[in-house]
Amino acid sequence: MCDRTSVKRTALELFLNPVRISTRNELRRRWDALPSALQTKRQIYASHEEGCGATVGAMPRCNFACKGCYLTNQANTVPPMSMDAVKRQLDQLREFLGPWGNLQLTDGELTLRPAEELIELIRYAREIELIPMLMTHGDTFRRQPGLLERLMTDGGLDEMSLHVDTTQRGRIGYKRAAREFKLNPLRAEFAEIVRSARRSTGLPLRVATTITTTPAMVEEIPVILAELFRHPDVYRLITFLPIAQVGRTLEGLGGGLTSDQVWEQISATLGFDANAFRWHYGHASCNRFVMGMLVERKEKPSQRSDFKSQTASPPSTSCELLPFSMVQYLEDERFIQAFLERFGGITFRADRGLRGLARGLGMFVRAPGLLSVGLLRYAWAKLHRLEPGSFLRKGRTVFELMTGRIKLHRLTVGTHHFMSRAEVESEEGKERIAHCIFKVPDGDELVSMCTFNTQGGRDRLYARLRSEAKQSKDESIYEPANPLS
Repeated sequence: MCDRTSVKRTALELFLNPVRISTRNELRRRWDALPSALQTKRQIYASHEEGCGATVGAMPRCNFACKGCYLTNQANTVPPMSMDAVKRQLDQLREFLGPWGNLQLTDGELTLRPAEELIELIRYAREIELIPMLMTHGDTFRRQPGLLERLMTDGGLDEMSLHVDTTQRGRIGYKRAAREFKLNPLRAEFAEIVRSARRSTGLPLRVATTITTTPAMVEEIPVILAELFRHPDVYRLITFLPIAQVGRTLEGLGGGLTSDQVWEQISATLGFDANAFRWHYGHASCNRFVMGMLVERKEKPSQRSDFKSQTASPPSTSCELLPFSMVQYLEDERFIQAFLERFGGITFRADRGLRGLARGLGMFVRAPGLLSVGLLRYAWAKLHRLEPGSFLRKGRTVFELMTGRIKLHRLTVGTHHFMSRAEVESEEGKERIAHCIFKVPDGDELVSMCTFNTQGGRDRLYARLRSEAKQSKDESIYEPANPLS
C-alpha cells in the first residue's frame, strides 16, 4: 500500500509551498519528453496536468445492455477484484498521476458494488492524494435515493461523471430511447438529483457528463448542448466520445465518425469556430476541448397584457460561452502563461476551508503583482469581450454580475477519441500510444487504455479474475448483473 506518511500537508505547508517542488519538476520532465509537435501553446498536459488514470476490474459488470461498450463479452460473468487488489491499482496510479491526480473509478458500473466498499475505495483514493471521479450511468441513484449523499458524506466523493446517450439500454423510463432529445428530461432529472444532494449535505459535487457519439446522432449535438446549458450550475465538463469498435460494441457500429465532424456540430452550437479556440490534452487526435466561462444572463420578465392575468411571466435565461485561448487572445496568452510559469500544477479541488485559504495566500505572497494588478487587468480585458460597449454599459454589466443577474460558470466542452484495433496499429495510432496520457494498470505496469482495450489486456484480466474465483470457490462474490434490454 501507499506510504501515507507523506500525504498529509498542513495549512502552513500549503502556505509555504502552494505547489510541490516535486510536482513542478515532474511537469518539466514530462514536457521535455513531449515531441516538439505537441509542445504548443494549446497543450495543457505537462504544463498544468500530469494525465489521467482509471481502474480496471473494480466492477466488470453492468445492469445495462448498451450497444456501445468497452467491456468484453465476458462481462457480467466476472467477479470483481478484491478490495486490496483495487487499492494496489490506486497505488500504481498515484505514482503516475502525482499528488491530487485525476482518477476515474470505472470498469463497468461501480455502484453495483456494496455501498460500504465503494465508500472505502473513494476514501482510500483521497487518503493517498488522488481525486476520484465516479464514472456511472447514474440510474443507481434513481433506484436508491440517498446513496449519492452517502458517497459524499461518508466517502468524500466530490466528482462524478454521468454517462447519458441513446446507445444505452436499460434505464427506468428510457429503456429504448432512439433520439437524444427524448433523454433531455433525464439530463434535467439528474441535474436536480445533484442539486438536492448538494443542498442536503452542504458539500460540493462537481459533475461531468459523457456522451457516446455515433454517426446516427451526431447532428443532435446542438440539442444535447442546449439542454446541458440550461443547467450550468451542474454540468461543468461535457465530453463527446466518437464511438470505437472495441469490447462488446455491436459489430459495425464503431468508427465512421471523426472528431472533426463532432466539432462542426459543437461550433454550430457555440456560434463560433470552436476548433480555433481548442486546447489539447496529450495528442491532438486524442483529446481536444474548448474551455471558458459560460455566461448566464437572466432576462427581464415580460408583462402579460391579456385580460386573464396581469402578473409577470417568470424570467428566462440565455447562455453563451466566453472561451479562453492562448492563440486567439493576447490577454489570455500573457496572463495564463505567467500563471502557469509560477503555479503550473496547482489545484484547489481537494482543498476545503482553511487549506484553500492558506494555499491562496501562499500564491499571493509569491506573485502579488500577478494576482492583483495583473489579475485586474486580465479581468478588464475579459469584461471588454463580455461587454464591448461604452464604459457606462460595462459598469452596468459589473452591477449585474454583482447582483446575480449575470452569472459566470466554468465550462469545458470537448472530445475524447478512443481507438479501435485498426487505429491502434496505424502509424498515427502508435504515436498516440507512445504519448498517451490516459493509463490503466495491466499487471505491474501502466498502459494506454486503448492498448488495454484492443490488445487483449481486458480479456486476460477477466480470465484471471474468473480463474482466481474458481480456485477460491468464491465465483459468486456478487450475483451476476442482470442486463436490462
